[in-house]
Amino acid sequence: MKGRSTTVAVHLVAILFTGCSGTPVPNANSNSNTSAVPVTESVNQATLPPAATIDIPDSFANTLDGTVGTFPVRVRLSRERGRLSGEYIYETSRSAIRTVVEVLSLDGSIDADGMVRLDETASDSSGKSEKTGAFEGTLTNTTLGLRFVGTWKKADGSSELPVVLSELTTTPGGVRFVSTTLPSPDRRLSDVVTVRYPKAEGGDSAQSAAMSSAVESFIRDRVREFTTGAVENLGEYVTVDMLALQIDYEIAVATDEIVCIVFTEYANFGGAHPVSAVYARTYDFSRARFLTLADIGGDTRSLVGALSQKCRALAPKDDLFSTGLEPVAENFQEWYVTRRGLTIVFSVPHVAGDTMQAYLPFAEIKDVLNSNGPLGALIR
Repeated sequence: MKGRSTTVAVHLVAILFTGCSGTPVPNANSNSNTSAVPVTESVNQATLPPAATIDIPDSFANTLDGTVGTFPVRVRLSRERGRLSGEYIYETSRSAIRTVVEVLSLDGSIDADGMVRLDETASDSSGKSEKTGAFEGTLTNTTLGLRFVGTWKKADGSSELPVVLSELTTTPGGVRFVSTTLPSPDRRLSDVVTVRYPKAEGGDSAQSAAMSSAVESFIRDRVREFTTGAVENLGEYVTVDMLALQIDYEIAVATDEIVCIVFTEYANFGGAHPVSAVYARTYDFSRARFLTLADIGGDTRSLVGALSQKCRALAPKDDLFSTGLEPVAENFQEWYVTRRGLTIVFSVPHVAGDTMQAYLPFAEIKDVLNSNGPLGALIR
Protein backbone atom coordinates (compact mmCIF):
# COMPACT_ATOMS: atom_id res chain seq x y z
CA MET A 1 0.00 0.00 0.00
CA LYS A 2 1.56 3.27 -1.07
CA GLY A 3 -0.08 5.98 1.04
CA ARG A 4 -3.79 6.07 0.31
CA SER A 5 -3.44 6.21 -3.45
CA THR A 6 -6.33 5.04 -5.56
CA THR A 7 -4.67 5.78 -8.89
CA VAL A 8 -3.01 2.39 -9.09
CA ALA A 9 -4.21 -0.20 -11.56
CA VAL A 10 -4.64 -3.86 -12.20
CA HIS A 11 -5.29 -5.91 -15.30
CA LEU A 12 -8.25 -7.54 -13.69
CA VAL A 13 -10.66 -6.04 -11.20
CA ALA A 14 -13.91 -6.75 -9.36
CA ILE A 15 -15.73 -8.29 -6.29
CA LEU A 16 -16.89 -7.13 -2.89
CA PHE A 17 -16.60 -7.44 0.89
CA THR A 18 -16.27 -5.10 3.86
CA GLY A 19 -14.50 -5.07 7.21
CA CYS A 20 -11.15 -6.25 8.46
CA SER A 21 -9.17 -7.60 11.38
CA GLY A 22 -9.25 -11.04 12.88
CA THR A 23 -6.78 -13.78 13.69
CA PRO A 24 -5.47 -16.34 11.23
CA VAL A 25 -7.93 -19.12 10.57
CA PRO A 26 -7.19 -22.60 11.88
CA ASN A 27 -5.24 -24.48 9.25
CA ALA A 28 -7.05 -27.35 7.60
CA ASN A 29 -5.64 -27.14 4.11
CA SER A 30 -3.79 -30.40 4.49
CA ASN A 31 -7.06 -32.25 4.99
CA SER A 32 -8.36 -34.28 2.08
CA ASN A 33 -11.78 -33.29 0.74
CA THR A 34 -13.62 -31.27 3.42
CA SER A 35 -13.31 -30.73 7.14
CA ALA A 36 -16.27 -31.17 9.46
CA VAL A 37 -15.14 -28.12 11.43
CA PRO A 38 -16.55 -24.85 10.05
CA VAL A 39 -14.30 -21.82 9.74
CA THR A 40 -15.71 -18.46 10.84
CA GLU A 41 -13.79 -15.17 10.97
CA SER A 42 -14.98 -12.16 12.93
CA VAL A 43 -14.57 -8.95 10.95
CA ASN A 44 -15.20 -5.93 13.16
CA GLN A 45 -19.02 -6.00 13.50
CA ALA A 46 -19.48 -8.58 10.72
CA THR A 47 -18.75 -12.27 10.51
CA LEU A 48 -17.90 -14.24 7.41
CA PRO A 49 -20.28 -17.16 6.86
CA PRO A 50 -19.07 -20.46 8.30
CA ALA A 51 -17.70 -22.85 5.71
CA ALA A 52 -15.91 -26.18 5.68
CA THR A 53 -12.26 -26.07 4.62
CA ILE A 54 -11.07 -27.89 1.51
CA ASP A 55 -7.72 -28.33 -0.21
CA ILE A 56 -6.22 -25.30 -1.93
CA PRO A 57 -5.66 -25.97 -5.65
CA ASP A 58 -2.03 -26.05 -6.83
CA SER A 59 -3.00 -23.66 -9.60
CA PHE A 60 -5.63 -20.91 -9.59
CA ALA A 61 -6.28 -17.27 -10.54
CA ASN A 62 -8.94 -15.77 -8.28
CA THR A 63 -10.00 -12.38 -6.94
CA LEU A 64 -10.55 -11.67 -3.25
CA ASP A 65 -12.14 -8.60 -1.74
CA GLY A 66 -11.78 -7.10 1.69
CA THR A 67 -9.75 -4.55 3.59
CA VAL A 68 -6.23 -3.53 4.52
CA GLY A 69 -6.78 -1.74 7.79
CA THR A 70 -9.93 0.26 7.03
CA PHE A 71 -9.17 0.65 3.31
CA PRO A 72 -11.30 -1.48 0.96
CA VAL A 73 -9.26 -3.46 -1.59
CA ARG A 74 -9.67 -6.02 -4.35
CA VAL A 75 -6.81 -8.46 -4.80
CA ARG A 76 -6.11 -10.71 -7.76
CA LEU A 77 -4.05 -13.77 -6.77
CA SER A 78 -2.54 -16.42 -9.02
CA ARG A 79 -0.89 -19.59 -7.80
CA GLU A 80 1.43 -22.01 -9.55
CA ARG A 81 2.41 -24.57 -6.93
CA GLY A 82 4.64 -22.78 -4.41
CA ARG A 83 4.60 -19.40 -6.11
CA LEU A 84 1.91 -16.79 -5.47
CA SER A 85 1.64 -13.56 -7.46
CA GLY A 86 -0.89 -10.92 -8.37
CA GLU A 87 -1.89 -7.28 -8.14
CA TYR A 88 -4.39 -5.19 -6.22
CA ILE A 89 -6.23 -1.89 -6.08
CA TYR A 90 -7.78 0.34 -3.45
CA GLU A 91 -11.46 1.18 -3.86
CA THR A 92 -12.06 4.21 -1.70
CA SER A 93 -14.40 7.20 -1.76
CA ARG A 94 -12.36 9.00 -4.42
CA SER A 95 -12.60 8.64 -8.20
CA ALA A 96 -9.63 7.12 -9.97
CA ILE A 97 -8.37 6.21 -13.41
CA ARG A 98 -6.73 2.82 -13.69
CA THR A 99 -4.47 1.77 -16.53
CA VAL A 100 -2.11 -1.18 -16.87
CA VAL A 101 0.83 1.23 -16.79
CA GLU A 102 0.71 1.78 -13.04
CA VAL A 103 0.26 -1.20 -10.74
CA LEU A 104 0.63 -2.45 -7.20
CA SER A 105 2.03 -5.90 -7.85
CA LEU A 106 2.47 -8.85 -5.52
CA ASP A 107 4.99 -11.65 -5.66
CA GLY A 108 5.86 -14.31 -3.15
CA SER A 109 5.21 -17.82 -1.94
CA ILE A 110 2.70 -20.15 -0.32
CA ASP A 111 3.64 -23.32 1.53
CA ALA A 112 1.78 -26.60 2.01
CA ASP A 113 0.02 -25.25 5.11
CA GLY A 114 -1.31 -22.17 3.32
CA MET A 115 1.16 -19.74 4.92
CA VAL A 116 1.64 -16.78 2.58
CA ARG A 117 4.39 -14.19 2.15
CA LEU A 118 3.94 -11.55 -0.58
CA ASP A 119 6.16 -8.58 -1.38
CA GLU A 120 4.34 -5.50 -2.69
CA THR A 121 5.93 -3.35 -5.41
CA ALA A 122 4.58 -0.07 -6.77
CA SER A 123 5.32 1.03 -10.35
CA ASP A 124 4.65 4.30 -12.14
CA SER A 125 4.25 5.37 -15.77
CA SER A 126 7.99 6.02 -16.11
CA GLY A 127 8.79 2.39 -15.32
CA LYS A 128 10.23 3.14 -11.89
CA SER A 129 9.33 0.62 -9.19
CA GLU A 130 9.96 0.27 -5.48
CA LYS A 131 9.06 -2.16 -2.75
CA THR A 132 6.31 -0.58 -0.66
CA GLY A 133 5.10 -3.32 1.66
CA ALA A 134 4.51 -6.98 2.38
CA PHE A 135 1.60 -9.28 3.19
CA GLU A 136 1.86 -12.22 5.57
CA GLY A 137 -0.89 -14.55 6.70
CA THR A 138 -2.88 -17.69 6.03
CA LEU A 139 -4.76 -18.55 2.84
CA THR A 140 -7.59 -21.01 3.37
CA ASN A 141 -9.86 -22.59 0.79
CA THR A 142 -13.45 -23.22 1.85
CA THR A 143 -16.71 -24.38 0.35
CA LEU A 144 -17.52 -20.66 0.01
CA GLY A 145 -14.25 -19.74 -1.69
CA LEU A 146 -10.77 -18.58 -0.76
CA ARG A 147 -10.11 -16.55 2.40
CA PHE A 148 -6.99 -14.73 3.56
CA VAL A 149 -6.37 -13.45 7.08
CA GLY A 150 -3.11 -11.78 8.00
CA THR A 151 -1.26 -8.46 8.06
CA TRP A 152 0.20 -5.82 5.77
CA LYS A 153 3.44 -4.13 6.77
CA LYS A 154 5.29 -1.15 5.37
CA ALA A 155 8.53 -1.98 3.58
CA ASP A 156 10.55 -0.61 6.49
CA GLY A 157 8.38 -2.42 9.05
CA SER A 158 7.36 0.84 10.73
CA SER A 159 3.62 0.11 10.71
CA GLU A 160 1.29 -2.85 10.41
CA LEU A 161 -2.38 -3.24 9.44
CA PRO A 162 -4.74 -6.23 9.69
CA VAL A 163 -5.95 -7.79 6.43
CA VAL A 164 -9.03 -9.89 5.76
CA LEU A 165 -9.94 -10.96 2.20
CA SER A 166 -12.70 -13.19 0.91
CA GLU A 167 -13.71 -14.57 -2.46
CA LEU A 168 -17.29 -13.90 -3.54
CA THR A 169 -19.06 -17.10 -4.60
CA THR A 170 -22.66 -16.81 -3.36
CA THR A 171 -25.58 -14.42 -2.95
CA PRO A 172 -27.19 -13.83 0.48
CA GLY A 173 -30.15 -15.91 -0.69
CA GLY A 174 -28.02 -18.94 -1.46
CA VAL A 175 -27.34 -18.77 -5.20
CA ARG A 176 -23.87 -20.23 -5.73
CA PHE A 177 -21.61 -19.48 -8.68
CA VAL A 178 -19.70 -22.48 -9.99
CA SER A 179 -16.89 -22.21 -12.53
CA THR A 180 -17.67 -23.84 -15.87
CA THR A 181 -15.47 -24.30 -18.94
CA LEU A 182 -16.33 -24.04 -22.62
CA PRO A 183 -14.24 -25.66 -25.40
CA SER A 184 -13.82 -24.35 -28.92
CA PRO A 185 -16.34 -25.71 -31.45
CA ASP A 186 -13.32 -26.49 -33.69
CA ARG A 187 -11.25 -29.40 -32.39
CA ARG A 188 -8.09 -27.99 -33.95
CA LEU A 189 -8.24 -25.20 -31.38
CA SER A 190 -8.89 -27.37 -28.33
CA ASP A 191 -5.41 -26.78 -26.89
CA VAL A 192 -5.38 -23.00 -27.42
CA VAL A 193 -8.83 -22.08 -26.09
CA THR A 194 -9.21 -21.77 -22.32
CA VAL A 195 -12.55 -20.34 -21.26
CA ARG A 196 -14.04 -20.09 -17.78
CA TYR A 197 -17.40 -18.56 -16.83
CA PRO A 198 -19.89 -18.88 -13.93
CA LYS A 199 -22.93 -21.08 -13.73
CA ALA A 200 -25.60 -20.27 -11.13
CA GLU A 201 -26.89 -23.03 -8.84
CA GLY A 202 -29.33 -23.09 -5.94
CA GLY A 203 -31.80 -20.41 -4.90
CA ASP A 204 -34.77 -20.06 -7.25
CA SER A 205 -34.00 -22.79 -9.79
CA ALA A 206 -35.75 -21.03 -12.66
CA GLN A 207 -33.92 -17.75 -12.05
CA SER A 208 -30.58 -19.53 -11.70
CA ALA A 209 -31.16 -21.45 -14.91
CA ALA A 210 -32.10 -18.27 -16.76
CA MET A 211 -28.97 -16.48 -15.60
CA SER A 212 -26.75 -19.43 -16.50
CA SER A 213 -28.31 -19.59 -19.96
CA ALA A 214 -27.78 -15.85 -20.58
CA VAL A 215 -24.14 -15.96 -19.49
CA GLU A 216 -23.39 -19.10 -21.48
CA SER A 217 -24.96 -17.62 -24.60
CA PHE A 218 -22.81 -14.51 -24.26
CA ILE A 219 -19.62 -16.55 -23.82
CA ARG A 220 -20.48 -18.87 -26.71
CA ASP A 221 -20.73 -15.83 -28.97
CA ARG A 222 -17.25 -14.72 -27.87
CA VAL A 223 -15.77 -18.16 -28.50
CA ARG A 224 -17.55 -18.47 -31.85
CA GLU A 225 -16.25 -15.08 -32.96
CA PHE A 226 -12.67 -16.03 -32.07
CA THR A 227 -12.94 -19.44 -33.67
CA THR A 228 -14.19 -18.00 -36.96
CA GLY A 229 -11.38 -15.45 -37.14
CA ALA A 230 -8.69 -17.89 -36.03
CA VAL A 231 -9.64 -20.55 -38.55
CA GLU A 232 -9.68 -17.97 -41.34
CA ASN A 233 -6.12 -16.99 -40.41
CA LEU A 234 -4.74 -20.52 -40.45
CA GLY A 235 -2.36 -21.04 -43.32
CA GLU A 236 1.28 -20.88 -44.36
CA TYR A 237 2.17 -18.08 -41.93
CA VAL A 238 -0.20 -18.82 -39.06
CA THR A 239 -0.22 -22.17 -37.28
CA VAL A 240 -2.42 -23.41 -34.45
CA ASP A 241 0.32 -22.96 -31.85
CA MET A 242 0.36 -19.21 -32.64
CA LEU A 243 -3.31 -18.82 -31.66
CA ALA A 244 -4.80 -18.31 -28.20
CA LEU A 245 -8.03 -17.41 -26.48
CA GLN A 246 -8.17 -17.11 -22.70
CA ILE A 247 -11.32 -15.90 -20.95
CA ASP A 248 -11.63 -15.70 -17.18
CA TYR A 249 -14.12 -13.99 -14.88
CA GLU A 250 -14.70 -12.40 -11.50
CA ILE A 251 -17.92 -11.75 -9.63
CA ALA A 252 -18.01 -8.00 -9.01
CA VAL A 253 -21.15 -7.88 -6.92
CA ALA A 254 -23.80 -10.42 -6.00
CA THR A 255 -27.06 -9.58 -4.27
CA ASP A 256 -30.41 -11.31 -4.38
CA GLU A 257 -31.38 -8.83 -7.11
CA ILE A 258 -28.32 -8.61 -9.38
CA VAL A 259 -24.99 -10.24 -10.12
CA CYS A 260 -22.21 -8.44 -11.98
CA ILE A 261 -19.61 -10.52 -13.82
CA VAL A 262 -16.36 -9.01 -15.09
CA PHE A 263 -14.64 -10.96 -17.86
CA THR A 264 -11.03 -10.62 -18.93
CA GLU A 265 -9.98 -11.82 -22.34
CA TYR A 266 -6.67 -12.43 -24.07
CA ALA A 267 -6.84 -13.22 -27.78
CA ASN A 268 -4.10 -13.94 -30.28
CA PHE A 269 -5.08 -14.49 -33.89
CA GLY A 270 -1.50 -15.17 -34.95
CA GLY A 271 -0.54 -11.57 -35.61
CA ALA A 272 2.16 -9.39 -34.12
CA HIS A 273 -0.02 -7.92 -31.40
CA PRO A 274 -2.33 -10.03 -29.21
CA VAL A 275 -5.27 -8.17 -27.70
CA SER A 276 -6.54 -8.05 -24.14
CA ALA A 277 -9.97 -6.80 -23.15
CA VAL A 278 -12.18 -6.31 -20.11
CA TYR A 279 -15.95 -6.48 -20.46
CA ALA A 280 -18.78 -7.03 -18.02
CA ARG A 281 -22.41 -8.01 -17.81
CA THR A 282 -24.77 -7.26 -14.92
CA TYR A 283 -27.66 -9.69 -14.72
CA ASP A 284 -30.97 -8.73 -13.11
CA PHE A 285 -32.82 -11.75 -11.73
CA SER A 286 -36.28 -10.11 -11.80
CA ARG A 287 -35.87 -8.76 -15.34
CA ALA A 288 -34.21 -12.00 -16.49
CA ARG A 289 -31.71 -10.07 -18.64
CA PHE A 290 -28.53 -8.02 -18.58
CA LEU A 291 -28.86 -4.41 -17.47
CA THR A 292 -28.16 -1.38 -19.66
CA LEU A 293 -27.21 2.22 -18.84
CA ALA A 294 -30.87 3.15 -19.29
CA ASP A 295 -31.78 0.75 -16.46
CA ILE A 296 -29.41 2.26 -13.91
CA GLY A 297 -29.70 5.96 -14.77
CA GLY A 298 -32.45 8.31 -13.75
CA ASP A 299 -32.02 9.90 -17.19
CA THR A 300 -29.60 8.33 -19.66
CA ARG A 301 -28.54 11.64 -21.21
CA SER A 302 -27.76 13.15 -17.81
CA LEU A 303 -25.92 10.02 -16.73
CA VAL A 304 -23.76 9.89 -19.86
CA GLY A 305 -23.01 13.61 -19.55
CA ALA A 306 -21.89 13.23 -15.94
CA LEU A 307 -19.79 10.16 -16.72
CA SER A 308 -18.10 11.93 -19.60
CA GLN A 309 -17.29 14.98 -17.53
CA LYS A 310 -15.80 13.02 -14.67
CA CYS A 311 -13.85 10.59 -16.85
CA ARG A 312 -12.35 13.37 -18.97
CA ALA A 313 -11.21 15.15 -15.81
CA LEU A 314 -9.55 11.97 -14.56
CA ALA A 315 -7.95 10.73 -17.79
CA PRO A 316 -4.19 11.08 -18.21
CA LYS A 317 -3.22 14.15 -20.24
CA ASP A 318 -2.01 12.06 -23.14
CA ASP A 319 -3.58 11.59 -26.57
CA LEU A 320 -3.41 7.82 -26.09
CA PHE A 321 -6.11 8.05 -23.42
CA SER A 322 -8.22 10.91 -24.76
CA THR A 323 -10.45 9.17 -27.31
CA GLY A 324 -13.87 7.76 -26.58
CA LEU A 325 -14.65 10.08 -23.67
CA GLU A 326 -17.19 12.29 -25.43
CA PRO A 327 -20.75 12.32 -23.95
CA VAL A 328 -22.12 9.68 -26.33
CA ALA A 329 -23.86 6.62 -24.91
CA GLU A 330 -21.83 4.25 -27.10
CA ASN A 331 -18.66 5.32 -25.30
CA PHE A 332 -19.99 4.14 -21.93
CA GLN A 333 -21.51 0.76 -22.77
CA GLU A 334 -18.80 -1.27 -21.02
CA TRP A 335 -19.25 -0.89 -17.26
CA TYR A 336 -19.51 -2.84 -14.06
CA VAL A 337 -20.50 -2.24 -10.46
CA THR A 338 -19.13 -3.28 -7.11
CA ARG A 339 -20.69 -2.57 -3.74
CA ARG A 340 -18.85 0.76 -3.69
CA GLY A 341 -19.04 2.27 -7.15
CA LEU A 342 -19.36 2.19 -10.92
CA THR A 343 -16.39 1.47 -13.19
CA ILE A 344 -16.35 2.40 -16.88
CA VAL A 345 -14.05 0.41 -19.17
CA PHE A 346 -12.54 2.13 -22.22
CA SER A 347 -10.50 0.69 -25.06
CA VAL A 348 -7.15 2.41 -25.64
CA PRO A 349 -4.28 1.72 -28.06
CA HIS A 350 -2.34 -1.49 -27.52
CA VAL A 351 0.81 0.43 -26.63
CA ALA A 352 -1.11 1.96 -23.71
CA GLY A 353 -2.33 -1.41 -22.45
CA ASP A 354 -5.58 -2.02 -24.41
CA THR A 355 -7.90 -0.86 -21.61
CA MET A 356 -8.38 2.05 -19.23
CA GLN A 357 -10.85 1.98 -16.35
CA ALA A 358 -12.49 4.90 -14.58
CA TYR A 359 -13.73 4.14 -11.08
CA LEU A 360 -16.48 6.45 -9.79
CA PRO A 361 -17.80 6.00 -6.22
CA PHE A 362 -21.59 5.95 -6.03
CA ALA A 363 -21.44 8.96 -3.70
CA GLU A 364 -20.08 11.08 -6.55
CA ILE A 365 -22.69 10.12 -9.16
CA LYS A 366 -25.78 9.17 -7.16
CA ASP A 367 -27.63 12.27 -8.42
CA VAL A 368 -27.67 10.80 -11.95
CA LEU A 369 -28.41 7.21 -10.92
CA ASN A 370 -31.87 5.77 -10.36
CA SER A 371 -32.06 5.20 -6.61
CA ASN A 372 -35.28 3.22 -7.10
CA GLY A 373 -33.77 1.06 -9.85
CA PRO A 374 -31.79 -2.18 -9.79
CA LEU A 375 -28.77 -0.53 -8.12
CA GLY A 376 -30.87 1.20 -5.48
CA ALA A 377 -29.69 -0.89 -2.54
CA LEU A 378 -26.07 -0.20 -3.45
CA ILE A 379 -26.24 3.56 -4.03
CA ARG A 380 -28.55 4.68 -1.19
